Amino acid sequence: MAPNTRPLRTCGGFYCIEKGYLKIMSDTQADVINQAAYLYVGAQTGAGKTYHSIGEIKRYLEGGGNVLYAAPTHVLLDQFHEDLVGAFISNVVRIDSSDDDNDDASGKRRLRIREAVELEMAEVGCGLSGTGKVLLITHDALFSLENVDYQKQYHLIVDEAPKAFISTSISLGKGADMLDAELYLRMLDRSNSQDVKAIYGHKETFKKSATGSRDCSELTRSKEFRQLARHVLSDVMEVEVLNPNATTSLNFISYRSSKALQGYKSVTIMSANFEDTFLYLLWKGQGIAFKEVCLKGFDKSPKGHLHHSGSVQIYYMFDRNFTLGSHVSNPRVMGEVLRCVQDLFNGLGRGGHDGYVYALNDRVVVPDFLKGSKMPVVSYGLNKWIGYDCVFYGAATNLDNTAVASLGQRGVNREQINIALKGQNAYQSVTRVSVRERGSHGDNRDMHLVVTDKQIADYLGSLFHDSRVTKIGDFDELEGGESGRPSNKYNDADYRRAKSVISRNQKGVGPLPGQITWAESKGYNEGTAIVLANLVRQYFDDKEAAASEWGPVLS
Repeated sequence: MAPNTRPLRTCGGFYCIEKGYLKIMSDTQADVINQAAYLYVGAQTGAGKTYHSIGEIKRYLEGGGNVLYAAPTHVLLDQFHEDLVGAFISNVVRIDSSDDDNDDASGKRRLRIREAVELEMAEVGCGLSGTGKVLLITHDALFSLENVDYQKQYHLIVDEAPKAFISTSISLGKGADMLDAELYLRMLDRSNSQDVKAIYGHKETFKKSATGSRDCSELTRSKEFRQLARHVLSDVMEVEVLNPNATTSLNFISYRSSKALQGYKSVTIMSANFEDTFLYLLWKGQGIAFKEVCLKGFDKSPKGHLHHSGSVQIYYMFDRNFTLGSHVSNPRVMGEVLRCVQDLFNGLGRGGHDGYVYALNDRVVVPDFLKGSKMPVVSYGLNKWIGYDCVFYGAATNLDNTAVASLGQRGVNREQINIALKGQNAYQSVTRVSVRERGSHGDNRDMHLVVTDKQIADYLGSLFHDSRVTKIGDFDELEGGESGRPSNKYNDADYRRAKSVISRNQKGVGPLPGQITWAESKGYNEGTAIVLANLVRQYFDDKEAAASEWGPVLS
């Protein structure tokens, strides 16, 4: 070991990628370890990451450095900008960038955002800026930047673990309007199945779509194809085709490469439970070495989380995975679930609008009897619900089997997927309330966290040192099937027959002989063919909704 260095300690704080060496904060100056690695310190929610990041920014600026700070959303950038002003940090530049790679921002606007960020960064490299600056951007803007020389002038601080992969689903239509998947696949070079690229003759097609050109054909004009085009053209994205034999929608998954954060003077990622995130799991699988380090003032409770002085009561309803197909899409199941939650909070004296908060998938129709206050499924670092001590996380965020298989090929198993997806989203939601605060209640009042299934409950229980996990309700007959989207129960021929039966029923006429035979083959008859037809239509509607919903919630 080099002189004046010490072993790494396990504690909470930052995840730090330092170019060639690691600086660990102390009362005097940073110790140095001569080791090139991706280094991290666990930073639980509410531990004060923002406070310490401001201290790091001051240290960088005092040393003549510059800082690029990236957060997931504009709301978080607004909060952090106010914190910087309160800490008397000047020369802060904010770029009005897009919140999310899945949004509908035009390609031309994205190009202008990237150029604006790169221009601000280049001023330092060219000596046009006499003092250090802090540049605030979103994750989306960060990953749109090209690797160029002036990045070495910046220390990069990333708030929250960025999404490690992004889904894109291109609808192929239905019935007579259905498109052939080959119309899209023939534009791609799939010789490397884990990183497809545009073939030489279609690169211009992808460029036009990515920049929002008006010359795009109808086939490449959609926002979904525009997103795919950006990923295919990017040097730091690896695109896979999940279902090349698709008939209803063509699905892609685009992985962010660790190359995206290379070239900066240093990189610091602030994220709770970083070891459980997709970014950590996938980049570690790429051969990136991670080492845990400690920033002074951080500590962990025996199970890894600082929280208030009361106990944490965690409740769940299902032993099996709670899914979009088997549960969220079933009105009966969701009605029973929401009634159980409301009854629980009523019994705790917290059943009113100001008594608890809840998070649900957008497709769920909220009944009048549910009295709590709604919060987003993905809430990142928002702290507006800090006054509550009861929360229900009722969203389902599962992947389909093709995405699970793709992750498996990259070394991430199903249990890790569930924790990285379901566990992390649930954790971020439940820690928006006062459970994140140490000593938040002078009367040591208990926290009450309600989730849907046992796996999420057990994961949360492992993160709080004084917690108890309890099953509530009687949901044995509503447990449902395996996780994932609805299975391929019906095919396109079923959909076409169902559509015809529904159309005839609306005209007041019964099914045709062939449609009756079809219904009987499924266990129905002439009188109940319309019931089958509606089930088939609902099945395809659920599949389409699931295809569009699973991407935005990925970490």
